[in-house]
Amino acid sequence: MGGIRVWVSTGVSAVVMVLALGPAPAGAFDGGTVARAHDGGSLAGDRRLRPALIRGFRVAPGQVRRGRAVLFALRVGGGPRRGLRARVELRPAGRRGRVIRVGLGRVRVGRRLAHRWAGSRRLRPGAYTARVLVLDRYGGRAQAARRVSPRARLSVLAPPEPKPAPAPDPSRRAPRGGGGVFPIAGPHSFGDAGSRFGADRGDHIHQGQDVSAAEGTPVVAPRPGTITVRAFQADGAGNYLVLRDADGDRDYVFMHLQDGSMTVGVGDGVRAGQRIASVGSTGSSSGPHLHFEIWEGPWQAGGSPIDPLPQLLDWGG
Repeated sequence: MGGIRVWVSTGVSAVVMVLALGPAPAGAFDGGTVARAHDGGSLAGDRRLRPALIRGFRVAPGQVRRGRAVLFALRVGGGPRRGLRARVELRPAGRRGRVIRVGLGRVRVGRRLAHRWAGSRRLRPGAYTARVLVLDRYGGRAQAARRVSPRARLSVLAPPEPKPAPAPDPSRRAPRGGGGVFPIAGPHSFGDAGSRFGADRGDHIHQGQDVSAAEGTPVVAPRPGTITVRAFQADGAGNYLVLRDADGDRDYVFMHLQDGSMTVGVGDGVRAGQRIASVGSTGSSSGPHLHFEIWEGPWQAGGSPIDPLPQLLDWGG
């Protein structure tokens, strides 16, 4: 008596149910592979349905200061051309603590994916295992190719303690005569030692004074003068302006300004107290504040920065 075979389609793949009342015909199963009902293909014969292979994965740098960016690099071969997505799971060493998941987005077969992640401030100092996962549209998980590891080590270092600001030359920190206006027209604070002029930033020395204030608080010109620079720096100052004092011997620099808030351009003359922008958190910034610098001479063109705090206090800060 021959076997009775019942095929039940789920719409995505087929489930085969065989009531073995007799011997199954040869070739009914091929190494455990079941034909896909939606297109008649098979894992062996259809390239789109072959599982993807992780051909390479690395984390750079392997040791990073908390708050600095990390690069996740990935390459995938084989498998479907479309529908692949990747993520990295960061697990603390010892498997205790919160697992952080970082989405890497879509993966293109044969193309290197490099994802810059700026969220390391979410990680506590210590050792982590970074594991990459690549999934197809059906939830299938890619395997690592031979001699390729889907895991990498990441060590997160605590940020350095802020060093006391060096004592500036008293002859160069005296407030300017003739008065002026505090550059933020609203409630504000000067923060801790890390906000001061001369604080160690790891790869550079802080050249200004950070003044914290609510997003959108008006930023005004402290002295009459002319705007000489209006620009944007994604990984640093954000939106920023440079104002040349009417006397011509000082530049005032305003950084991390709110998107769309700058009301002046290069060549514009401004008066003391005139609104020129708003407090923001653009560029490399941990929260709304104004990074304010005073330069004796031209900014970044032969001049030198001085501690702006005494002048800010003289202006009523």
